[in-house]
Amino acid sequence: MSLPLAIIWILMVRKTVKMMRRDWIHHVCFMCVLEDDSIENCMIHMHKQHGFFIPDVEYSKDPESLLTYLGLKVKRDFMCLYCNDLCHPFSSLEAVRKHMAAKGSLQSTLWRWQQRSS
Repeated sequence: MSLPLAIIWILMVRKTVKMMRRDWIHHVCFMCVLEDDSIENCMIHMHKQHGFFIPDVEYSKDPESLLTYLGLKVKRDFMCLYCNDLCHPFSSLEAVRKHMAAKGSLQSTLWRWQQRSS
């Protein structure tokens, strides 16, 4: 019996997050150099300064793992969170940040993911 693709994907993400957690501090902004003292303060900063928020965060079981995964996509893999599967990685962190700022990618990233999963 094979597992549904969504479950396999979730298991892969959890494994990746656990392996890479040491490489990423989840209270560091994706879009600038701000490193805050708490995940809550970092989320407030990202929302006010860059328009990023997690919809329905109160239903998230592990927002730290989600932020770790998203942070790695941007800061390690140089991938736009919105265009993720539509384009190749950028050549630098600065390039992906400029692209995301120009496209308004942070504002619509998780909304797009919600639309795909529903």
